[in-house]
Amino acid sequence: MTPPVDLERVRVARARLDRVALEHPGTRPMPESDLHDLEGYMPADEKMIRIPTPLVERAEALKPALDKRRDLMSWGRLSTTAVVRIALERGLADLERELGAAPDGGENDTP
Repeated sequence: MTPPVDLERVRVARARLDRVALEHPGTRPMPESDLHDLEGYMPADEKMIRIPTPLVERAEALKPALDKRRDLMSWGRLSTTAVVRIALERGLADLERELGAAPDGGENDTP
């Protein structure tokens, strides 16, 4: 037999979690509805994508080595986002070479 749920303790815990989420918005996962709302704030030529956690962890692991690269110093101290952008640009350039596809009128400014 399962013990009864103490609804008052649940209410107190939820209120505490809500307070923490308000005080520290970065600690809560972003609901799908918020993601759609954010798209309106982004420039029309930018897209938001979800990146699986293992790929983000791989990008974060590369930051210390990339920070030492002279050819990337113009980026300053690299954020995870910058590492992902560099990797995406290089990966797309590799695919374009492999497939013989040229970018659609865009500059190939691979770092």
